[in-house]
Amino acid sequence: MTIELSSIFLWRQKYLLITKHTHVQKFTDSTIDKEAFILFTSGGLKHSHSESKKERPVEERIQALTPSILIIAGIALGSYIYLKVVRRRLAGVLQSVDSTNKNRWKLSFLLGSPALFICAPTLEELFFRTPLLLAFSRVDNRAWYGIITSAVLFGAMHWRGHKLTFDEITEHREKHPESTDNPEEIITEISTLKRTRVLVAKIVHVTITTGLGALIGYYGIKHQSLWLCVGLHAAWNLVGSVILVILVSFIAFLVSMVFLLGDALRRIVVETYRRRASAARRRKYQC
Repeated sequence: MTIELSSIFLWRQKYLLITKHTHVQKFTDSTIDKEAFILFTSGGLKHSHSESKKERPVEERIQALTPSILIIAGIALGSYIYLKVVRRRLAGVLQSVDSTNKNRWKLSFLLGSPALFICAPTLEELFFRTPLLLAFSRVDNRAWYGIITSAVLFGAMHWRGHKLTFDEITEHREKHPESTDNPEEIITEISTLKRTRVLVAKIVHVTITTGLGALIGYYGIKHQSLWLCVGLHAAWNLVGSVILVILVSFIAFLVSMVFLLGDALRRIVVETYRRRASAARRRKYQC
């Protein structure tokens, strides 16, 4: 609590008497004295608190964030160029599911990990969270509109893609060895056969990433750190991929069970109706 020295002397001489043990012994009964005591005991803290929550100017935020933005942009650009070069060199391997499966760990090290933990977090956080940090210096009502908007856009971006795991692709290839070995054609076949699975995966992915975007946006603005946003994003990619696969598989199983039970119930109802109708016709003819 910061209190101006002159104000302390003024209040001490005019309104306050303190004993050796710093206990207040006497105050006058006037309204002015009571107001002075309130200011003395709480005013400084409130003043200091309001000063700490004062919004920083945009120019100051830009100046503070520019080094981080430039470094992260350099990392994002470098990783993007690296992935493009490596994919071009390994194009022959990536055009076959069998060859991809044989070189699975090598491709994971050279392509998967850099894309998942470096390129994606840096590029996406630059695009979705940098405007938030530049526009807002604290989390208030206005900032929440920006956080929610950014999170919704961030989640909607994750709708694209087939949402299939490599294990599902290789499993389909093993079950249908006579079919094509091209990964894109196999993905198209699986997406056609498992439409419900793909739809559920997309809905779950968009929902989770929207919540993740709001969380990252909140902590990014609160701590005014783009590095924190990138770190949270990379951490989620590290553990979230496993969680997402398990969650999608579980929900897809539940949805499939609902459809199966619904179809079974429909068949039971239709069969019961047919039996009753047939019995009614027989009774009618007998009469």
